[in-house]
Amino acid sequence: MAKIDEVKIQLKERLRSQYQPGDQFPTEAELVRQLGFGRSTIREAIGQLVSEGYLTRTQGKGTFVACENPPHATIAVVVPTLYAELDRSHAESVVVPLLASVTSEARKHGAKILLYVNDESLEAERDDLLDLINRRVDGAIVFYIGGDKNKQCLEMIQDAGIPLVLVDRYVEGLDTDYVITDNAACTRDAVNAIADMGIENIYYVTHIDDSSTVRDRMMGYVRAVDTLGISSNVIILADFTKDRAIDAEIREYMSVRKSLESISLPAAILSANADIHTIVSSLLEDIGAPLDQLVLGHVDKASHLLSNVCNLQIDQAHSEMGAKCVQILMNRLSGSDESCKLVLNPLLTFQNTAAFVGTKKAADASSVINH
Repeated sequence: MAKIDEVKIQLKERLRSQYQPGDQFPTEAELVRQLGFGRSTIREAIGQLVSEGYLTRTQGKGTFVACENPPHATIAVVVPTLYAELDRSHAESVVVPLLASVTSEARKHGAKILLYVNDESLEAERDDLLDLINRRVDGAIVFYIGGDKNKQCLEMIQDAGIPLVLVDRYVEGLDTDYVITDNAACTRDAVNAIADMGIENIYYVTHIDDSSTVRDRMMGYVRAVDTLGISSNVIILADFTKDRAIDAEIREYMSVRKSLESISLPAAILSANADIHTIVSSLLEDIGAPLDQLVLGHVDKASHLLSNVCNLQIDQAHSEMGAKCVQILMNRLSGSDESCKLVLNPLLTFQNTAAFVGTKKAADASSVINH
């Protein structure tokens, strides 16, 4: 058990058994002597009990036991999906751990979660954002997909005085708290790690999207290859969704397949996310690509990994993201007006490196998959 949680349990037990509403609570220095914990831990525990409504602070007088039962803050959490057949990797590797950490941290603060799932529908997202305003929730964590279309709803949340934290991505022109991954670093660090293997043919497969996540990853890739002085090779993948006509999907499939058949070997193929990686992996299997000449990189854990190829997985700290979002909201509810724009570093992990023998063979860099 973390020290802060242990201190809170002891303090709550004292509140229940030793104090009445309105009683003055011991000072930080007194609690340090009584409980044997460091002052920073005591200060953080008291701050959390204040934000949760157990204690109140009066400037110049001290800390007092709250006169009413502590209220339970209600935090609205808006996410695009929990499970979708066409977006399984995203749901399992991003949204689920994010929600798990949000609920766990909220429980520590005595907060309740009101969950909205919009199934990646902009109209549903708009309805959800308006509904949480009408319900007058205490705070909102939003995994936003609405681009410019629903930006006004985010501004309405702010105008209603509801603390707002964006997670996974930010919105240009909107001044609000957020917790994100350094998405430019995801692709930049991946390109540099692959280049260290002696690979100069580094391809990037992405899709059309106006989110900061997609833009920043593209920027990271372009800047990295430019710095290294190697060619930029970008493959644009349209979304394979139920809303697209079948013939359009077939044309897109054939276009991407042709692009992959034409890549120079040895090569690395970076996918902007795990779902794109799944599509790329399937196409490489279909065309019989020489996998020992390839390194496949992707952001987030993929549901489909080829066992006989070198993989580079770029993980985001989604569990940490969720907890940080709740902490920011609780600080806001306790009266903090300090802006918090938190950017977390990604973690790169190579898997099955022995499968890649491309540079060891001194393969002809001009060779291609489709001879």
